Amino acid sequence: MRERADDQRPARILVADDAEELRAVVRLALENAGVGVVVGEAADGEQVLRLVAETDPDLVLLDLAMPPPDGLELLGLLHERTPGLRVLVLSGTDSPGHVDRAVAAGALGYVVKGGPLRDLVRTVREVLARPLG
Repeated sequence: MRERADDQRPARILVADDAEELRAVVRLALENAGVGVVVGEAADGEQVLRLVAETDPDLVLLDLAMPPPDGLELLGLLHERTPGLRVLVLSGTDSPGHVDRAVAAGALGYVVKGGPLRDLVRTVREVLARPLG
């Protein structure tokens, strides 16, 4: 993965959630805010793995409650297969246990669904601006 701070091209983002409507809203919010371009949308874990390999995203927005493999398992697989890939969890729950497990598995942040879209946009910008390493 490339460092975002030195790269002038738009950020490449993959949105992974089993709800098509949510993926569409997230795509519009990110692209309209000029955060980057959504290079793919995945509805299940297998699609996530395939699309990461095909599209080389800078960031994956990942729901934890996905059809197999689930989000926590995917976090491990993504970091194993694509070192340096930024993953931001987008989840329907904010329980401390979920947040802790996601961060321990390698997520760089955690955003709860249903919150203001400006918070999601801000967090995506922050994660993309962080140096890897």
